[in-house]
Amino acid sequence: MTLKELRESVDNPRIGLNYQLVREGKIFLCVHIDEAELTAYQNGFIVYRVGNHTATFPITECAEYIYRDADGINTVIPQEVFDTQDWTIRALMEGEDRIHYNSEKRQKEREFGSGESETQETSLYLELAGEDQFIDQEPSWEEKQIEKEKSEALKALMNTLKPRHQEVLYKRYWEEMSFQEIAAEWGCEVKAVRHTEYRAWKALRSRIEKSKKKF
Repeated sequence: MTLKELRESVDNPRIGLNYQLVREGKIFLCVHIDEAELTAYQNGFIVYRVGNHTATFPITECAEYIYRDADGINTVIPQEVFDTQDWTIRALMEGEDRIHYNSEKRQKEREFGSGESETQETSLYLELAGEDQFIDQEPSWEEKQIEKEKSEALKALMNTLKPRHQEVLYKRYWEEMSFQEIAAEWGCEVKAVRHTEYRAWKALRSRIEKSKKKF
């Protein structure tokens, strides 16, 4: 199921619903990916679990993906890219980011002291709001040039992937081929193409993280 199909199949999330009430709702879909678990609820929320960590967030937060490098420069992958992919790809990225953010937050609280109680559960609200909403409405010429260079750097990172991973990403987003078309060309099932695309995105994201100082 694609992210767009899931969004259209569940209810609009009611912000302010605590995570206990979220999990009392009807489960729409549950998927296990390696050691992680993704559960989509009919109430419009998604719960991501890995180890002892859990992140709960509304499906509406699975929109465009903003990557900020160490220099504060952003790369934006638009929502349209994720809408046609398996829903678990963007949900997995959102869950991992929220858990990472909260782990860093708790570490700072331990170092500097805080009156807030620690918890493994992330907030239902967008934790990266405020200063991390870093997309200008009218970017300057210099910023546009930087984005162009970063786009080229992203393609360069794609070229370091396995040939099959490169192929599936180029076919999907440059040639705009459907999963069915690729499956017919490769002589395999559609679910195999979806799985390959998921692995490709995961590998690409790992390379982006390792290239923060250069990308």
